[in-house]
Amino acid sequence: NMMAGLYLQAQQGDMEGLQEQLRKKLEYFDENLSEQIRQTSALANIKDAQVKSLLAVKISEMQGHRIFFQIEVPQQVEHLGMNAEDCCRGLGILIDNAMEAAIQALKPQVQIAIPSFGETVQVEVKNTFGDETPSLDKIWADGFSTKGTGRGAGLAILKRILARYENVMMHTSLSDERFIQQLTINTRGVV
Repeated sequence: NMMAGLYLQAQQGDMEGLQEQLRKKLEYFDENLSEQIRQTSALANIKDAQVKSLLAVKISEMQGHRIFFQIEVPQQVEHLGMNAEDCCRGLGILIDNAMEAAIQALKPQVQIAIPSFGETVQVEVKNTFGDETPSLDKIWADGFSTKGTGRGAGLAILKRILARYENVMMHTSLSDERFIQQLTINTRGVV
């Protein structure tokens, strides 16, 4: 589509307009390409194909919703110390909730960090939210939602998933107008 427009300008002899459009496109690609390379490098550090695919899909969804996002995976993560399906379901719940809340914010932002420290992997999902501050003592109740009736099963499902794992701890907090969910996973002896 972009090339068709540029081609038409060239056919019409609008060389100044063509040069200006090319300059703008190159600036856009320079800005976005470096970010795409960084995001791809982060995903390359996740060795589990299911988790990597989930993160790629969620990144695409955030782009579609115009949510500013960052993903950081500074070290290679061989395994996340959980069954891949449980990990994907839990991570999907956290990211979906983060996206839904971020959309309500003046500056929609979601940050995902998955650092590893020896035999510990931490998964952190941090997001902005709208006017209504999440109630940390109510969010885990089945059916509780700030998004209306018929919602609110996600964190209750996550709580049931995590109850099956003695090596996983969940921590939820608010800081600097950000809602933060952290999973700390001990991977010792877990394959």
